[in-house]
Amino acid sequence: MSNWGQDNEKDQFQGGSDILRLAMKEQKYTIRILSEYKLFRFHWVNSVNRSVICDGVNCPICASGEKGQLKYVTSVIDREDGQVKLWEFSRRVKVAIQNIAEDYGSPEGYDLHVRRTGMKADNTVYTVTPAKEQVPLTEEEKALPKYDLEKLYAVTPLEKVNAYMAGRIPPRQDDERPRQGKPAPQSSGTPSPENMQGPSAGSVSADDLPTL
Repeated sequence: MSNWGQDNEKDQFQGGSDILRLAMKEQKYTIRILSEYKLFRFHWVNSVNRSVICDGVNCPICASGEKGQLKYVTSVIDREDGQVKLWEFSRRVKVAIQNIAEDYGSPEGYDLHVRRTGMKADNTVYTVTPAKEQVPLTEEEKALPKYDLEKLYAVTPLEKVNAYMAGRIPPRQDDERPRQGKPAPQSSGTPSPENMQGPSAGSVSADDLPTL
């Protein structure tokens, strides 16, 4: 059962060239959601230009007083080039999609138009509307692999967090996830199978849920 009709955030909860991200500019995009979303919490460590994904509990950065940011991520088809990409979005956008789903059903059943206006944190607005026609996915689109959100957005190991806080970058591992807020280099191919799987719901615990 899809989690797009739920509002259960309080109960829930390094990038390779084969990872594609939908980094929105100031224009309209047409996308098709392919999977459930995952809610995650992250910190950006400026000194090493890296992100940390945490569980909000056993995190030394949270313990220092920085709560981090909550965001959502899902796999989508970018209709501009037909490729599967990671799409990270805020709670405001998630609520907009939920409101559409109340009338149209799960957003995995139709395309969405997403328009971004503004490029700064204090003036950016996303407008989400459903496509006029509900066109079913083709058999080829249904067979497209989806990103393994649980693997890519797993909690950062404590030793790596401590290294980042000390200003050090440990040797990169093959399974390092994409850095939050920074698009990973794009390739012309589709994401590799080891980073992808079927629909996956995230699980994080949150004491508070700020509007992002």
